[in-house]
Amino acid sequence: MPRPLTRELEEAGKRLAGTVNTYIAARDPWELKNCVLAVRLSDGSTDGNLYESMQDAVRHSDETRHFYFHFKGNLGGVSVRECALVLQFHREAREAGLPQGDPDRKEQITPFLSTYGHDVYSRIQRSAAH
Repeated sequence: MPRPLTRELEEAGKRLAGTVNTYIAARDPWELKNCVLAVRLSDGSTDGNLYESMQDAVRHSDETRHFYFHFKGNLGGVSVRECALVLQFHREAREAGLPQGDPDRKEQITPFLSTYGHDVYSRIQRSAAH
């Protein structure tokens, strides 16, 4: 069961959303569509580098302390709440010992946040806020 969003998690979501939305505003979407960011699970920050693949991002970071944000599917921008929920999901997955799957490597079977899962997280967060 997902935990309610904390102030710290909202701040981390704000940090990540700011980074992602800045890249989207400043770059050509065709340049970004296959890029990946290595995001620190601790605070939602990045090293500022755009990687050409998740494999490249993993080589330059620690998989247990980062998750990998793929721009593909997010080129319209992201909200603070979305980033906080995704960060929370990846924190909980790492706590459970589950790695992040690489969409470019089809043979991997790893967890992902489905649309339904996102809806469940959102409902829990809304009810905890009231």
